[in-house]
Amino acid sequence: RKLFNGFNAPQTEFLQFDGAGESVWTMNGKGVIRRVALDGKILAEFGPADGTFDDDESSGSSFSVGPDGLLASAESSGHLCLWTAEGELIANFEPHPGRAVGSVHFNADGSKLVTSNGDGSEARIWETTTEGAPVLQGSEKAVTNQEISPDGKVVASIGGDTSQWIELRDRQGQQMASFDAGQLPNADFVEGVLNVAVSPDAGMVASGGADGTAKLWDPKGTLLRTIKAHQKYTKVWFSVDGQILVTIQDLGPGFEGSGGKGEIKLWTPAGRLLATLHAGIGVGKVGFSADGKKLIAHGKNETQVWSFDLDDLLLRGARKLQAYLANHPDRIDDRNLATEIEAFLVDPK
Repeated sequence: RKLFNGFNAPQTEFLQFDGAGESVWTMNGKGVIRRVALDGKILAEFGPADGTFDDDESSGSSFSVGPDGLLASAESSGHLCLWTAEGELIANFEPHPGRAVGSVHFNADGSKLVTSNGDGSEARIWETTTEGAPVLQGSEKAVTNQEISPDGKVVASIGGDTSQWIELRDRQGQQMASFDAGQLPNADFVEGVLNVAVSPDAGMVASGGADGTAKLWDPKGTLLRTIKAHQKYTKVWFSVDGQILVTIQDLGPGFEGSGGKGEIKLWTPAGRLLATLHAGIGVGKVGFSADGKKLIAHGKNETQVWSFDLDDLLLRGARKLQAYLANHPDRIDDRNLATEIEAFLVDPK
């Protein structure tokens, strides 16, 4: 069920739920960080760090939110900042000295952070701390995009001249597998693989391809199945519990100028289509709240949110039923039933 029709998020480059799923953290291309309620109200705004982001020379290049409110913002000039949810700057350092920061990702519990430099030649894994700069744990080479598993044990990276190779490494940077995904680039995208996702138990890796396929792999690089998810430009994400694979058709080259169908598809890892959500806007990225009960979709300048909270859906249904029955006194038995359902959902004891 679509929980909110959406709110405007102009010039937003990155967004992610907070830990409770009640608001969204965003960062624009200049490194300004905002916390936004689901109705669009701005709750907090801070950044960029003084002396770190220069409007004339630098821009925000990546952003990630940890589960305990720790925020990481990266910029193309090479600096990475760690913030508290209140806007306190904890650390400001260069994870790849002399090079731009291309991307940054927390793992599920916020204990690990993976960064890559701007040209994709190196990724580094860090142990996070709330008292200063993270501690380097390991490095890997030749990547254009990477994702760390929720347990922090596996980093999946995209590499190769046409970005169709996938590498899996452990937290120390030791290679576990390297293989050709077989998702070929086309005339629009030079990348064959657009993104990768690692399941919560690190037992499965998903890749989204420019050819429209989603592929599922085991940690040794064995292909488990291929899903023809969309016509082209498929991107993939796992749900928090790993039971759902989410795919979208990316907006493609020229993000602002591409419409897209706005279809978000939900699959089982076995490849069965569960549902298709229609956003009504071109979607460029999606994400789950930490409890897995909300799904956020962002495209162009608009954000939309869906609820997967069964109890919440039942409660809202019971209240709507009560409102209907209030005008039908002949349905007294049904009215009592609706009241009992609501009471149970509010306090199941």
